[in-house]
Amino acid sequence: MRFTRCLVVFAGLLGTLAALPAFAAIDCSAEVTAKVSATRSGYRLDRRSDKFIQTVTFKNNGAAVVQGPLYFALQNLTSGVTLANSAGGAGCAGALASAPTMAVNVGSDNTLMPGETAAVVLQFTNPSYAAIAYTGRVFAGLATLEPISGITVSPDGFPINTPTNVTMRALVPYPSGSPKPTVTVVRVDAGNNVIGTIGTMYDNGALGNGDEIQGDGIFSMIAGMSSAAEETYRLKVKSVDGGVTTLSNLFTVLAYKPIADSEFNALTLLQQNALKNFNDKVGTLGKNGALQDTLNKILADGTVDQAGFSGGDNGIWIVYKGGILGGLMLNPGGTLGGPAQEQAQLTAQSGFGMKAPVSMASAGNVEVGNKKVLLLSPYWASLSGVDPNASMKTLFEGSTCPKYDVTWLKDAAVTVDAFKMLKNYGVYIHYGHGGTYYSGILNTWQDEFGWSFWGAQVVILTGQTATTANKATYQTDLKKGRLAILTGDSANYAILPSFISYYNSGMPSSLVFINACRSFYNSTMANAFTGAGAKTYLAYSEYVNVDFAAERTKDFFNKWVLDSTNLVTTGESFTAGLKDGNTPPAEWKMTGATNLEAGLGNELQNGDFESGNLGAWTAEGDGRVVTQLGGYFYPQDGVQMGIISTGLGYTTSSGQISQKVCMPKEAKTLTFSWNFTSEEFKEWCGTQYQDFFRVSVTTESGTTNLMYVNVDSICAATYKVPFSFDRGDAYSNGWKTASLNVAAIATANEGKPVTLTFAAGDVGDSIYDTAILLDKIVINK
Repeated sequence: MRFTRCLVVFAGLLGTLAALPAFAAIDCSAEVTAKVSATRSGYRLDRRSDKFIQTVTFKNNGAAVVQGPLYFALQNLTSGVTLANSAGGAGCAGALASAPTMAVNVGSDNTLMPGETAAVVLQFTNPSYAAIAYTGRVFAGLATLEPISGITVSPDGFPINTPTNVTMRALVPYPSGSPKPTVTVVRVDAGNNVIGTIGTMYDNGALGNGDEIQGDGIFSMIAGMSSAAEETYRLKVKSVDGGVTTLSNLFTVLAYKPIADSEFNALTLLQQNALKNFNDKVGTLGKNGALQDTLNKILADGTVDQAGFSGGDNGIWIVYKGGILGGLMLNPGGTLGGPAQEQAQLTAQSGFGMKAPVSMASAGNVEVGNKKVLLLSPYWASLSGVDPNASMKTLFEGSTCPKYDVTWLKDAAVTVDAFKMLKNYGVYIHYGHGGTYYSGILNTWQDEFGWSFWGAQVVILTGQTATTANKATYQTDLKKGRLAILTGDSANYAILPSFISYYNSGMPSSLVFINACRSFYNSTMANAFTGAGAKTYLAYSEYVNVDFAAERTKDFFNKWVLDSTNLVTTGESFTAGLKDGNTPPAEWKMTGATNLEAGLGNELQNGDFESGNLGAWTAEGDGRVVTQLGGYFYPQDGVQMGIISTGLGYTTSSGQISQKVCMPKEAKTLTFSWNFTSEEFKEWCGTQYQDFFRVSVTTESGTTNLMYVNVDSICAATYKVPFSFDRGDAYSNGWKTASLNVAAIATANEGKPVTLTFAAGDVGDSIYDTAILLDKIVINK
């Protein structure tokens, strides 16, 4: 009998995790190089990732079984070349001490039988394109595992006297076939001594524990937390494996006093009065005198814990005793942050010079992960005369096939929540106000906020006014030092670097261009973006003139986007040393990849999912990237694979991924690897419950199915797998390869965009789960 299930819906974990256990050292006494041959393929350059790829195939040539796990160490690797997907260093004495090493998947039985083969894909970073050479050595047996990683906590704060479910997850690697370690979340004191246990984490696929997939190395728990007083929970993940205890790095959960309306109103009123005081006094006391007088009045207020001048003495920062960050924005007129009524025209530019010569991008360049563009104009009403985003919208939408998908938000639509979605975009252009604040803040506050950089923080203003009506939505971010409230023309929420880091992991090799004052005064914001996955970050060192910033934006993207045949890199579109005419001058700066290019658009992007995120794919329902399924199925190439399902884990809606592409007229076939695993087998074969996998292409003429597989069509070829979903046993047909003819479609749609869609679906009901794994999706000429 089939039963209906009722679930609370939570956000799933979409992270980049190692496909096989990382480790600190292998068992160097168990070398099996003489028994296990390692046959290497040639090297190929993946132009999307700028990495050299090699496949190594291992074969047990002996008469005895080789007990896994298996490890491949690369001794004497060419100088300047690194193994990008290394799982660790061998850790042996002598030349092998730091040799990069890969774990080799030998199957669920954790053995390599006589004559059996296994393979691993190596990814090399090779900036000088030197000849790659190394001596390969093969080892077997258990390894010392790498410390715990990939910790996520949501939410990481809650109001006192409010019972809250906090979901915690962590990657705790353990060798395939070995018993799972015992994993708990423990509380530690200021000296990092364990003083208590919050609860046990599980990797069992039980939704009640917060765990979505059994055997994927991700341990989960849902902790019911509550506190009657303000406190910071100092936490670590503890793993006990075979008598070996490992503790993770520290993370925190904050129990805080909720922000009362009266406290919030007092804060905004104080900043409003402080701004009025400055404006009233600046005519008689001068700027510096008015600043000091205003700062003195702020410090005299009983709600203020600390305050000081912002960078360049163009503002005042405040830390309130309730743990909220505030401040005044007093940027000079004519800059991105200055008074709206004083937006002066650019009077001088220094450092203007010729652009770098245009040349075709080399084969080693990296592509932006998708053709989705986000334009944010939080002060469009006052800056529309100079804001370049109107012309940017026209530029990107007029691009070659397929056109960029452009989202443009203006004024109040540029909310805090808009900044949580930056991870979805390949290009992000911001034109608005900013500055640097909180230099000199007390260490106790920096500790509580968990900032990774101690010093002035680059901030970016939203277009959203802070009000009593919306404060509850953002009070955890305020209390954790990820948001501030800055008063200029109005009291608006401001984004700090830690906000970018917390919400935007997995950006698709993005290009980020921040037109805001002091957006590159230091590296706090740049590091947040590049740490989240952005490849290139452009911004300004000082208070930048509005026209200068607009011209830099137009000039850069006119070069980078328009030439669709000779791709231009970020390095070729950027000119170092350009400065505006302000005192001190604002210099236009760039960090990150200088070889990032827009991409031609006539090739399928991220078909191997090796970016670690969906990138150019658009998901509806459950579509994501994983590194393994059930500790049994692994990617066919590399360390990542795509998955769509009819509602795996907490997701309750069927999933699909799609990508808009312009097929080259020479295209012949669409090939891909696929795997159909379901709870519908074998019990529900021959019934109305026919979950399916469909591949289709949509053109301007309609949608055509290229492939359709349902439960009955492959039921006889499935076998039971050693893991389950949330309703019970699962069966699979294993990895298969499909080759579909698309020649007629490519010919009929030359120069026109088509949409490829891979979909999983329910037929009958949505109770039993089906998951489709995808890898190596390629359009072949």
